[in-house]
Amino acid sequence: MSDDDIDAAEDFFFGLIPRKSIVEVLFLTIVCFSIVLIQAILFLFLWIKHPRSYILNSEGVVEQDLEFTTRNYKQLVDISLAKAPAKHYHAIKKWLVVQDLNINNYAKSHTPDSGTGLVVLEVTDEEAEDGRKVQKTKLQLNQMRALLSCGDYIDAAAASQIKNTTETPMMAVINHHITIINWISKLKHFNFRMETSEATELRKSRLTWRRVIETLRTIDEAPRIPKSLHYSVVREIKDQKNWTYETDGLKLKPELLAEKPWPGLENEITIYMKSFFSDILIHWFQIWFSLVVVKFVFV
Repeated sequence: MSDDDIDAAEDFFFGLIPRKSIVEVLFLTIVCFSIVLIQAILFLFLWIKHPRSYILNSEGVVEQDLEFTTRNYKQLVDISLAKAPAKHYHAIKKWLVVQDLNINNYAKSHTPDSGTGLVVLEVTDEEAEDGRKVQKTKLQLNQMRALLSCGDYIDAAAASQIKNTTETPMMAVINHHITIINWISKLKHFNFRMETSEATELRKSRLTWRRVIETLRTIDEAPRIPKSLHYSVVREIKDQKNWTYETDGLKLKPELLAEKPWPGLENEITIYMKSFFSDILIHWFQIWFSLVVVKFVFV
């Protein structure tokens, strides 16, 4: 094709579509793409920063063990009581009491009948919060209760001077999920008039800590555990009766905050973020397409 043919084709094309309109469409494309890209980078950052302290067995499954739980329970007690105001100190200490332990996901080598020294008070087959039939064992948790009673060796004033304010692995996961949900809430406002899909809402309803996070977000702009334990509404979650796993997820209990996180917690929040980002893509494609159509209709 000769240069004259190319020039003729360009003249014909730009005769149908003005060069100015093409430039404006390119500008709109860049703007919409940039907005989506910025949000994609944010989601990637949140995914990278997700705590990953999984301890898997030979089968690639997280198995709980009493040593790990007890060690993290001690840390939970220290952290919670260290920052507890005097007026909430005894209420938080009462919340920290562990009455029984669900050993369904514990390694057999760490269950009470395997030489751990714990005395079994009662073993019953019950229905767990997620609907599964599990063995629930009431233990004479001498070691855990001793750790909790150690709170008496530190009065409220002395406890407030403890500077080690780290978090247990499970607390780190919940706190990061709160951060993700807060960002998603802000992005809903940023993406003007964006509607989340039914699939996205369904994935949100499957989050293990969904109602706990919703409750925490009602008391503070950026809630963090264990500071949130200063609020009675948070401590009351432990013994709430109108709470089911199917609709609300897990309760906030001290023994759960001391256990190992499992990969499913990250997987479910990642799937939720991906679904929400898909809604963002569709939303901005609709905006871009509408603007382009309007541009060419009224050109």
